[in-house]
Amino acid sequence: MYGKNTKKVIEIKEFLLMKGWKEDRWGNFKKEVDEYQLRMKFSKSALRLEKKIGKSWVRVSSNYYKNLFVEDEVLKGLKK
Repeated sequence: MYGKNTKKVIEIKEFLLMKGWKEDRWGNFKKEVDEYQLRMKFSKSALRLEKKIGKSWVRVSSNYYKNLFVEDEVLKGLKK
């Protein structure tokens, strides 16, 4: 089981920081893209990509940490 400070999670967070994402006070990452706000939400065992619609966050894609990896400067493994 993964926690919030495992090697894989730290690798993903470092990658997001390099790509211009900003960490919030809860340990999630946010980025403004065009007119949308995106969030990478870290849970105990999975990562979710969410999009803000109105006042709510809606899941766009997600996957377990074990299925995620960084390759050629791209985060791969997120599924819809």
